[in-house]
Amino acid sequence: MAVRGCLTGLALLGALATPGCGERAPTPLAAVHGRITFRSTPLPGGLVVFTPDDEAGCHGTCAQGVIGYDGRYTLATDGAAGATPGKHRVTVAGPDGWRLPDRLLDPQLSELRAEVVAGRENVLDFKIEER
Repeated sequence: MAVRGCLTGLALLGALATPGCGERAPTPLAAVHGRITFRSTPLPGGLVVFTPDDEAGCHGTCAQGVIGYDGRYTLATDGAAGATPGKHRVTVAGPDGWRLPDRLLDPQLSELRAEVVAGRENVLDFKIEER
């Protein structure tokens, strides 16, 4: 397995082990999809994880989505479409060969945040422009 793939796997395990990720979602899930770009180019693969932000009062299970070749993703939680409503910290792991900033793998450092609103379709795009 490529080094980047191993790092991605370790980072995702760390994200899933953060507080709030092992609990059952207390409310119905809300649909979430969007697009991720890096330096104005669609990220052609990888994984995005939404971790409920305990500090902001959001509790539940992490949601994740595979990023498609066109940068688009759709979230699921424990196999069900959607994410727990509330505020989330977001992490992004790119495909092999793409060097994203390391901070994007850590929900405490990524600086990516999103709010999932109950009862509606949430379109959440992320434009990562840093070098």
